Amino acid sequence: KKTASVSNDWTIFDNFKLYRLTKEYTLNIPECGWETLMLPFSHEIPENLTFNSCAEIQGDRLILAEEATIVANTPYIIKGEMGEYSFSGVPTDTETLTHSSGILTGTYTDIYAPKNSYTFQTQENPMGFHRVQEENAIEVKAHHAYLTVGSNADVLLLPDGSNIKEINAYNKTVNVYDINGILIKKDVTPNEAMKGLKHSTPKVYIVNGEKVIH
Repeated sequence: KKTASVSNDWTIFDNFKLYRLTKEYTLNIPECGWETLMLPFSHEIPENLTFNSCAEIQGDRLILAEEATIVANTPYIIKGEMGEYSFSGVPTDTETLTHSSGILTGTYTDIYAPKNSYTFQTQENPMGFHRVQEENAIEVKAHHAYLTVGSNADVLLLPDGSNIKEINAYNKTVNVYDINGILIKKDVTPNEAMKGLKHSTPKVYIVNGEKVIH
């Protein structure tokens, strides 16, 4: 008869066979600097990434809240520098395939997003979460997420102005002003424009002459 005990991320059987329980996942952040993610284990947030929850919208814009750590089985909207980021840990739930938090739903298997939900689309103009018009039309890949929210908008925009055409060229710099015309940041890349500007409620900034709610 085999018996087993669990310690950290190892299962130890009395016949001395070891079965690794740790799972690994690699996230690719595209050039636009945004992506969604859900992990089956808790994890520290890597450098150069911001993990955001989303529980509401304001008009056609998402209201994001930056989180301090990654909680297992919780979908997030991520902001960060383009590149690959690796995560590893021990899954806390191997049975449930979808989890919801706020208006985000994450999946651990490839699924079709429900009709009238919103999926993240980087190839569309403007970039953002676009409404799913038909059933079985838009696939959400494993470890990613979609939005379920009552809205008449065809596109829900991200809050830092990344959807604005004028600042969507990543080889140029921009200036950031507050609503009173005071210079906040000078000659920064669009990816850096809103970074570090944190408030309990959204504020209006001017980026390259365009109003941005953040």
